Amino acid sequence: MNREVDPVIMQRAAVGVPIVAVLISVLVVYPAWGRYSRLRADVEQKEAQLKAILSRPVPVRRSVAATADPRPDEPPRFLEDVRALVRSSRCSMVGFDLTPKDATKPRATTDEPEKPDPNQPPEIVRTVRAKVEVEAGYPAVRAFVAAVLSAPRLYAITSLELSRSQLVAGATCRAAVEIERYIVDPVALAKVAAAK
Repeated sequence: MNREVDPVIMQRAAVGVPIVAVLISVLVVYPAWGRYSRLRADVEQKEAQLKAILSRPVPVRRSVAATADPRPDEPPRFLEDVRALVRSSRCSMVGFDLTPKDATKPRATTDEPEKPDPNQPPEIVRTVRAKVEVEAGYPAVRAFVAAVLSAPRLYAITSLELSRSQLVAGATCRAAVEIERYIVDPVALAKVAAAK
C-alpha cells in the first residue's frame, strides 16, 4: 500500500494550491473586505449623527392652557382667538356659530328642570363647541387646521367638512370646522373639593 506520489504532481500541487488560495482571496475575500470597509464607514457616520442628535437639548413643549374660566367675556375672547387663527392662516371667515354642546341634546318634555344624578360626580370641565366656516385655497385651510391644533389654548377639532366650488387646481375651498373647547365649572369644582 505504499504508493509513491509522482514528483511532477507534487510540484504542480505545490504551485497550484497557493495560486488557488490567492484567486479565492482576490475573488471572494477582497470584495467582502471592501463591503465591510464601506459598512464600517457608514456605521461610524451614523454614530456621529446619533451623537450630534443626542447632544442637542430636548425642545421644551410650550404650555397649553387646557381650560378657561367661565367669565362672561370667554365667548368673545374665543371668537377673537379664532379670528386671529383665521387671519394668520390667510383664510377668510364666512360663518361662526357659537352653539354649546348641550344645545343639541333633546330636552325633557316636562317643565321641571333636570335633576342631576346624585350618584354621578359633577362635571368639573364643561365642553363647548363652535362651528367656524372658512374659505380659502386648500393649503390655507390646512394651515388653519394646523393653527387650531397648535393654539395656545387646548382645542379639539370634532368635525371637518371640506367642499370645493370647482374641481380645478387653485379653486377655493370652503371648510366647516367644529371646534371643541373646555371651560371649568367653579361650582362643580368647589363641590368636588368639599367632598374630599
